[in-house]
Amino acid sequence: LINSADFGVPQARKRVAIIGVNNAGISREEIHELIADALGRAAIDTRLRYGLPATGLVTVKDAIEDLSGSELIPCPDSPRFMAGTYGKPEGAYAKLMRVGLAKNAIPDSHRMSKHGDGVREVYECAHATQPPGRLSKAFLLQSGTKKDKKVLLDPSTVVATITTHPDEYIHYKYPRNITVREMARLQSFPDRFHFHGRYTINGPRRRFDVARCSQVGNAVPPLMGEGLGRAVIDVLDNVDAVSRQKQRKAANPESTTSRVPA
Repeated sequence: LINSADFGVPQARKRVAIIGVNNAGISREEIHELIADALGRAAIDTRLRYGLPATGLVTVKDAIEDLSGSELIPCPDSPRFMAGTYGKPEGAYAKLMRVGLAKNAIPDSHRMSKHGDGVREVYECAHATQPPGRLSKAFLLQSGTKKDKKVLLDPSTVVATITTHPDEYIHYKYPRNITVREMARLQSFPDRFHFHGRYTINGPRRRFDVARCSQVGNAVPPLMGEGLGRAVIDVLDNVDAVSRQKQRKAANPESTTSRVPA
């Protein structure tokens, strides 16, 4: 069981990874130990490779604070909607996400939802009265929303597993849903990775293409994927060495000699 947060992803996304080695020449327990050690090294190596702290959590605020600026512009691919602009990246994670972008770049897929007065009032009430995390059913029922899941993002820690529904997540600073780009940040997709297709999940085109939020929410976080790949390489590099070491010990067991007292 691996956790994306271990690899520097601002999300506690836990997934089962099955790694098999054919004719390993060592026991299952020894393979498990190799894999656990390799995953630990891969998590640190992946973080350090990209300038992230070797330990600790990359928080929601670390991930999307520079996307939450108050300046809005018409969305480049949806002129009837507004889109967010970049603020100053403060931490290592935000700077990593923006590597390769021009100074005047506009965030891709950062289209804001159009909320009615009622939705904004619910979100403002959540900000004012509710603790961060999944909102209680009592609050949702009292608010009259039809959704049975709403999460008020906690800027001080990682988010739980991101789904394919951005309207399940309320921004920690503004009374709005998070955007596809903010979802992508929480998955560790760099900003130079562009998403294409429609924004909404439902509709007549659902049979023919995949909405952007589904592309993001169903993906393996890139940093975790890279870390897992590094761990697999590590295991394959070391399993033969451990097997050979066992064979040498079996061929040359330590002999014990008894001494006869004088």
